[in-house]
Amino acid sequence: MRLIIKNSIKEAYWVSLFVLVCVGCGAPDAPRKEADDNPFDALQVLYGEHLHATIGWLDSMQLHEGEALEQDYVHARNSFKRMESILAFMDVNSHGKLNGPNLLKVEEEDLTDIKKIKPTGFQVMEELLFLEEEQDLKEIRRNAQKTRDRLNLLANNVDLSRQEPYHFLWLLRNAMVRIALNGITGFDSPGLTRSVEEAQIEYTQLFEYLTLFEGQFQDKALLQAWLKEFEATQQALQGDFDSFDRYGFIKEHTQVQMGLWNQTVADWQVEFPITMALSNDASTLFSPTTFNPDFFRTYRKLGTSASHIALGKALYNDTRLSETGSMACATCHQAELAFTDGLKKSAGQTRNSPTLTYANLQKAFFADNRSGSLEGQIISVVNSNTEFHSDLKGLELAVREDSEYQATFDSLYQDGVTDLTIRHAIAEYIRSLAPFDSKFDRNMRGEEATLTSLEIEGFNLFMGKAACATCHFAP
Repeated sequence: MRLIIKNSIKEAYWVSLFVLVCVGCGAPDAPRKEADDNPFDALQVLYGEHLHATIGWLDSMQLHEGEALEQDYVHARNSFKRMESILAFMDVNSHGKLNGPNLLKVEEEDLTDIKKIKPTGFQVMEELLFLEEEQDLKEIRRNAQKTRDRLNLLANNVDLSRQEPYHFLWLLRNAMVRIALNGITGFDSPGLTRSVEEAQIEYTQLFEYLTLFEGQFQDKALLQAWLKEFEATQQALQGDFDSFDRYGFIKEHTQVQMGLWNQTVADWQVEFPITMALSNDASTLFSPTTFNPDFFRTYRKLGTSASHIALGKALYNDTRLSETGSMACATCHQAELAFTDGLKKSAGQTRNSPTLTYANLQKAFFADNRSGSLEGQIISVVNSNTEFHSDLKGLELAVREDSEYQATFDSLYQDGVTDLTIRHAIAEYIRSLAPFDSKFDRNMRGEEATLTSLEIEGFNLFMGKAACATCHFAP
């Protein structure tokens, strides 16, 4: 579904609204409220309409089977996509439960209270409907009912009335980035691979949302640039899932939109109260300054200078930190092997050693996510009988025995050598391993045009048909 930009922004808004109302025909009617001139009130109305339309189609799934049931699902999915950008920003947890992967989740309060939670939501329904040899009607309807019930709870739980213009800008950018990195990959459309078509639906909705904020623009030409870009984006979101050019889409549209977003921040004279995962001035997804590393910290900052990083690098490569003097961090995470050891399983371990590059952009570590920080995961390594075979006291004593270390710590840290400052220094070195300076990054930023056609094809396969990016998310 496309929107044609007319001379009047107001006309484009009403055309888009008419199209969306027509598409919703067939679902049970939802109560409609009139919005005043506050764009967030209008946004609330649209959100409610699409939410109730989604519920209506899920209710229809209880009545049908076969092809009619499948069509009900597609209609429900389309309605959900029209509200997704708001929900994904306002209620991350509910969005994850409604549109997360079909993976068993384990919640552990303590060793006596371990819960295995069976997933529900759109991805589960899509797999049941389109990937199973026989449709389990009872299970499909159970999932449809649970999804419907959760949406019904959300009907009055998302309140946009207290939002500020900067919230909308965050919402807009989150949607654009999510579509580029997850949406067009097939991540949330495992059975039908309708990701390109669904991205077009989302951009149609973003077009409409943006027109609601016409009054915020001092520079009307900037708004027109947005609308022209969104129309071009909808045009680009055409064709077959397997052959879709994701490299071109991200470079020619997502990157362009991030530039427009920064111009809009200046035009609206927005001041952000905090910085979230993406830096508030990020102009690309492929730069060392794209992400806010402090967002991923759970320990307080004790210093981030080049001297802290150099100290951390020395400790990282020092085998004296282990009880036997035979193992360092670098033993399993070797710089020349992209900070792995190149082995299927590391020596003496039951798992392989993952790369440490870009580990600063994680909030969970180890296969079971048992540690929530770089500083915290070092504790497990130190205590492990198959790794450092020591403890935090032994770690501290090993460092204190080196007078140069002692002097450096005294100059950099108020508390000198402690197990925390040791772990902090090593963590700061690991945080520095996020250069965003590969050939691919430079090409994405437009600094060079050196990727071969095979390399671009490889990226498109990775992000699409080969389904690599459904687990290994860009950037």
